Amino acid sequence: MGIEIQWMLIVGVSVGVFVLGALWFSLFFGKTWMKIMGADKHSKEELEKMNKEMGKFYALEFVLTFLVMYALYVNVKLWEVPSAFAPAFWLWFGFVMPVTISNIIWGNTEKKYWLKQILISISFRLVSMLAAGYIFFTF
Repeated sequence: MGIEIQWMLIVGVSVGVFVLGALWFSLFFGKTWMKIMGADKHSKEELEKMNKEMGKFYALEFVLTFLVMYALYVNVKLWEVPSAFAPAFWLWFGFVMPVTISNIIWGNTEKKYWLKQILISISFRLVSMLAAGYIFFTF
């Protein structure tokens, strides 16, 4: 491939993106996101039980985040451009954004929440990919 893979950098950025996602979907947009996901229809006890079972999903999400960050790292290193924003944006625009929107419109979300879910989801992915791309480009 011709590039040196900086595994610890990729792991570190993956952790950062994972933490940003936790903040994005709880602190920044938590109430709206919980309503979109239908969590407001569950009792406090049901939500606590669901939270206890989320560990394996968080682990899977971290693995998926790592895969995206690895692919972004490789693309940032392979593209011969003066900025990481181009590869990060075009990967988001051509792959992440359309797939995310498709998953939402074909998923279980009520149609009245589509726009909010789309905007929250794709904006998180854009911000995280641009930030990660910048870090990968810089180091």
